[in-house]
Amino acid sequence: MSIQASDLFTIPLFYGIDLAPDGRTMLYSSTASGMPHLYILPTKPGSRPKQITSGNDPVMIGSLSPTGDRVVYLQDKDGNELHQLFLVSKNGGKPEQLTKNAQRTSNAKWHPNGEEVARDYVTKDSSCLEICRLQL
Repeated sequence: MSIQASDLFTIPLFYGIDLAPDGRTMLYSSTASGMPHLYILPTKPGSRPKQITSGNDPVMIGSLSPTGDRVVYLQDKDGNELHQLFLVSKNGGKPEQLTKNAQRTSNAKWHPNGEEVARDYVTKDSSCLEICRLQL
């Protein structure tokens, strides 16, 4: 069986897998829709993934909250690699922008209390750590 080169470009890529602390939910980014976006998947066999981010800007990195009910993620604008931090329910919906300034960010992680998120980023002059306190 031969494979056409064009078929290789339709195979979805997967990025940044995160498992909820209780092991019941997995978060990942995939190009299944054509653009990298976040998907949530219950770890129960036979479960189907649900896309929770959308739009024209890619989302490649996300992190599930300690309770597994919320997702924080990085998103740049038009591929400029200057990221804002967003918060969304694991069910999707309208995201809340958490940061004011777009920065070249490599990751964002939850504090175990579920009330704060930290991101690390770099500027022309330094490396930084920003803590975002969430409104609950």
